[in-house]
Amino acid sequence: MPEPAQSIPMWQTVVGLLGLGSLIATGLSHWLSSRLDRKKWINDNKKLEWRELIDELDEGFEQMSYYFYPHNVVSAGNDRNNPMAGVQRGNRALTGRIFIADALTKNKTMDAWIIIVDYALSFEPRNVPTQDEQAQALADFNMKVNQFRAELLRVAQEDLDIEHGNQS
Repeated sequence: MPEPAQSIPMWQTVVGLLGLGSLIATGLSHWLSSRLDRKKWINDNKKLEWRELIDELDEGFEQMSYYFYPHNVVSAGNDRNNPMAGVQRGNRALTGRIFIADALTKNKTMDAWIIIVDYALSFEPRNVPTQDEQAQALADFNMKVNQFRAELLRVAQEDLDIEHGNQS
């Protein structure tokens, strides 16, 4: 005669399921939190790189503006008013990005940078006979820089998923 099957009490079944459920919940919670931590880490690094890039380009543009001063004398060991040092600074800043490189490539930021550099390099003060024309060339340069900077800020806001005008 077969032995009757032993039944497991209901309370043991419920307790067993709760233990397995909490183990699954703990694992899922850990996975989600580590994923969110990684996203936050990447976003924090993106913010830092955008700030560094904008600051470096601002400094580079200031140095590049000295192309438009006909009697600019660059002192040895002091790059403050060395326009070529500004070009090099901007190149390094744009090509040395890790976290925002895709956004810069996608938006062709380097192409826009090269247009400004070409404009600055093409300016030859000795070919500009009047101060008015020198002032106009500098004004045109500043206009190009302002347009570039506004586009760069737009790209940064888009990359960081910040709504325009809602920067907190």
